[in-house]
Amino acid sequence: MNWHSKTAEETGLMLNTDTVYGLSGTEAEKRLEEYGVNVIEGDGKRRGIVSRFFSQLNDIMIIILLAASAASFGVSMLRGEADFTDSVIIIAIVILNAVMGVVQESRAERAVEELKKMSAPKARVVRGGEIKEIPSEEIVPGDILSLEAGDMVGADARLVEAVSLTADESALTGESNPVRKDTDICGEGTPMADRLNMVYSSTYITGGRGRAIVTETGASTEVGKIASLIDDGTKNETPLQKRLENTGRILGLAAVGICAVIFAIGILRRYEPFDMFMTSISLAVAFKQRKSGERPTENELLFAGFIGLTDPPRDEAKSAVEECAKAGIRVVMITGDQPLTAKAIAAQTGIYREGSSVVDGTELDAMDEKTLDDRLEDISVFARVTPEHKLKIVEAYKRKGKIVAMTGDGVNDAPALKRADIGCAMGENGTDVAKGASDMIITDDNFATIVSAVREGRIIYGNIKKAVHFLLSSNIGEIMTVFAAMLFGWGSPLLPIHLLWVNLITDSLPAVALGLDRPEDDVMASGPSEAGESLFSGGLGQRIMFEGIMIGTLALAAFGAGRMLSGNDMTASTMAFAVLSLSQLVHAFNMRTEGSIFGIHILSNKYLCVSFVIGAALQAAVIGIPAFASVFSAAPLDAVQWMTVIGLSFFPIVFVEFEKAVLGTK
Repeated sequence: MNWHSKTAEETGLMLNTDTVYGLSGTEAEKRLEEYGVNVIEGDGKRRGIVSRFFSQLNDIMIIILLAASAASFGVSMLRGEADFTDSVIIIAIVILNAVMGVVQESRAERAVEELKKMSAPKARVVRGGEIKEIPSEEIVPGDILSLEAGDMVGADARLVEAVSLTADESALTGESNPVRKDTDICGEGTPMADRLNMVYSSTYITGGRGRAIVTETGASTEVGKIASLIDDGTKNETPLQKRLENTGRILGLAAVGICAVIFAIGILRRYEPFDMFMTSISLAVAFKQRKSGERPTENELLFAGFIGLTDPPRDEAKSAVEECAKAGIRVVMITGDQPLTAKAIAAQTGIYREGSSVVDGTELDAMDEKTLDDRLEDISVFARVTPEHKLKIVEAYKRKGKIVAMTGDGVNDAPALKRADIGCAMGENGTDVAKGASDMIITDDNFATIVSAVREGRIIYGNIKKAVHFLLSSNIGEIMTVFAAMLFGWGSPLLPIHLLWVNLITDSLPAVALGLDRPEDDVMASGPSEAGESLFSGGLGQRIMFEGIMIGTLALAAFGAGRMLSGNDMTASTMAFAVLSLSQLVHAFNMRTEGSIFGIHILSNKYLCVSFVIGAALQAAVIGIPAFASVFSAAPLDAVQWMTVIGLSFFPIVFVEFEKAVLGTK
């Protein structure tokens, strides 16, 4: 109901109330029974933390992992061994993923809870001709609110008296200054920010006094509608989360399939079933260790495609907008301010340029999806907009395939913050509702900080790709080693403990070191990634496969060389074990740049250098120290064998340099 377009008398008649005497106590009780309490309710489906935790386990890859854990545990029990390492690793991975899922799911719930807290605890209403103070949840449609400076408004209401009355509606409408209220009738299509004859739940009276007829309570209020937009039950993942999730699902199923084939080939060749099973399980566990290691880093990713700016602009805002343009990021203003005010500020900061358009909420209401989509590229400022408008704008950009970042500080921003690919709330002046609906918080409320965050986000994204590239190519190398050896009838050149050890020293420190690598010089010169772009675009998937085959070939070459040099399978296996580990440590250096590794200071990443030294020392220890060698079934190597291992282990540098030259990666 458009109460703002009704006179005060019409409103009183429609709600069957008297503006002087208000409702009787009996009538108020009836209406409380009819309309319900004046609180913002969620969707009624709140689950406990235990229920939410277990719901995270309803995933095909989690089921595969749990099955692998049970199988590993069963095999260890049947063999009378107390080695439950695989089972423990799998369970740890499952718990980590589930906890992360629960944290993400809780964000929207926290935002709704903050909206509930914003409801006024007490309200003054006219009941039976007397002003009474009642709990705000007992306010009903038709009640007469008595308003004074300092009051929080307890429900949406149509003013019937306003004496120098002003209200702070910034959190709800985006209007930065207090709004002077009156009782005059407004047009049917008047935007919420211009409905001067209305006051809204959760806003504040900053001056004067007045009376108003309550028109809406609870979920029917404007702030209640915002709560329903936030609490829509959808899980909005960032583009990188989607990429990693899809990639993990595909590669996880592929890895399990390959492991099953390896197990089947081993059985057909009459290898010992338990050993084959444990080798297959070790490969599957190793792969999932790598995939799970990618996810936590993603939470640090910051990426902006479109940003709403609050006024007044800071001195550095214009240069920040210019830097965005150079980086291929389009900045658009969305504001509750008047169109002329918004246009002036946008022009000062470089957001508005001659030839672009300014669209207000009324115009936006008249546009269907197609019209908005067609005009979207020409619009640089959206003014006098409502929460629904902001949501409509974000969804339009997403339909166009854009990666959308939204900034905001008010309750009215919360639905769009949640719907955007990346929601960015203001830390100093932002409401708790906005913060709860967002993915990240800008602690100093500075637009230039967002641009700096974009740079950091691109650095992090680049380092994630480096880590994924390294981990997957290394893992494919391990799978190819075992798979090819089975096909050639060589048996398994590696024991399950070898595979787990290799993953321990290559998954941990080198991958972390790559995550801390320095950026390349042109990180802000390239355009942003497309919304549907694969993590393996630009030939990365092809390179990962080639390099995985290369690592597997090197390990098999070491196995073959060991047989020729010693005639002993244990020595051959030890050489394959050493090359598989050391070649991956060397290969990590190839990840540092898309160009030639000799074009950068190869030792400038001190963390990677330290990880190489530690990894190589540990690998030498498990082979050279008898107590450790017996645990790993490793044979001592002579000088010639060690030279062979070292030569093969450094070959990835030569191979990848040739690959980069042929494929022209940069």
